[in-house]
Amino acid sequence: MLLIKLIIFLPLVVWAKLPELSTKQSLGNIRFISLDGKITYYQIRSGALSITSNYKNQVLLKSEMNTQYFINTSASRKKMTIEMDNSFHQNYNLLKLNKIFISNFGGIEAQEIGDGRNPQLHLDDTWLSYYDPMKREITLQFLNLKERKIIIPITNKINPYFIPDVVMLNPETILYTDLNSFGKMGVMKYNHVDKKYINVIKSEQNGIKIELCLKENNLLVGQFSYPTLKRGSSISRMKIDASGTATSAEVIYSSVMEDPGNIICNTSNDKIYFVKAISKGESVYTEVAEINIKTKQLAIVSDLKYVAQVISMDQRILIPFQDKFFVIAGSDKVDKDEFKKR
Repeated sequence: MLLIKLIIFLPLVVWAKLPELSTKQSLGNIRFISLDGKITYYQIRSGALSITSNYKNQVLLKSEMNTQYFINTSASRKKMTIEMDNSFHQNYNLLKLNKIFISNFGGIEAQEIGDGRNPQLHLDDTWLSYYDPMKREITLQFLNLKERKIIIPITNKINPYFIPDVVMLNPETILYTDLNSFGKMGVMKYNHVDKKYINVIKSEQNGIKIELCLKENNLLVGQFSYPTLKRGSSISRMKIDASGTATSAEVIYSSVMEDPGNIICNTSNDKIYFVKAISKGESVYTEVAEINIKTKQLAIVSDLKYVAQVISMDQRILIPFQDKFFVIAGSDKVDKDEFKKR
């Protein structure tokens, strides 16, 4: 088991006035905008997902009225995942399955892969993972050969809200989060060659959420306590070699506060982002924090007080907030007329 020493790092607080993302399409309909602003995917009320590129519009997918689409990419920018929820406003079952599609980055065609939740791309966009909450299985699909796939069952049977984080270190070695029968979260390592499972990180207490994020050969592991438990937060870094072997964990951030987390590491530099809790007098606010994983320098980069989420969209870091999107990073690489200041 990996041992992680806790160190308290004091944040460098930098309150920033953020630019607001402004587009011709309604922000509620936009599903994805490329970093250069030349490609936009948007959904329309009829249930279609359309793409605008080179001043041309084309329908990519069609479904029932009010269908919701969710698009994700990786730093490789070769493929895109599309999750289609055609009962977004009718079916609130936590175990329901959505259709999973794959498309080339900026492509005008999409291939259906399967049914599940939370699709993620891995290994230079050659593999796709998604989770089936009904079967409690992680599927990893090799995108160049339909017959090549890996199925990993998880042990969680007590928390229907739980969706595992998945990281592929190489085509044979997979890390994923899981919950045991006592509700304690851990990180499992599965080797597909010898079919062995190893528990590499185990939470000693209930109520700790573990997040995994792979940034090139850096594995980031976040451990975040739920708000009422008062058990603090930490983020650690491990170096991963070609064989999937990790170095000992180095703590790059620790706090006595219960941070929401939501680590974003799909960036073009050495920085990662997450939602941090900040105590001010008797009040607790949440803002986006930025950490340089090499220098460990921490900065607070938002000034909204009640941030619930931070997202990545083609290496642009955004905060969804009160029907707007505020830009944390990436704005300097986008044409200025796409933005307007607060």
